[in-house]
Amino acid sequence: MTINLANRQINFQQFEAELRGNILPFWMQRGPDRENGGFYGAIGNDLHINNEIERSAVLCSRILWTFSTAASLYGDEAYLATARRAFDELSGRFWDDKHGGIYWSLDRHGLPINDR
Repeated sequence: MTINLANRQINFQQFEAELRGNILPFWMQRGPDRENGGFYGAIGNDLHINNEIERSAVLCSRILWTFSTAASLYGDEAYLATARRAFDELSGRFWDDKHGGIYWSLDRHGLPINDR
């Protein structure tokens, strides 16, 4: 089976190997902020973490979707743990108890920056 990505054909096995061998492990290792909780808002091409960049509900939601889907497909507990971390972040610090819903963005300490 081949997949067409931006008019480029790749083999499904190549895609899966890249996903499971590089992409998912990279984000599991480098994405979580183990000091402040949640996930970093920005990691540069040089792998420098800019901890002053706000944490986005959109990014956290994408992490939740990606890793919950990977956990469902592959049955990998590490993927599930990453999905749970994202869910806990969205339903915890991102959740607006007063008005309901999700804050758009937080600072690294979990305080709302944009409460839209």
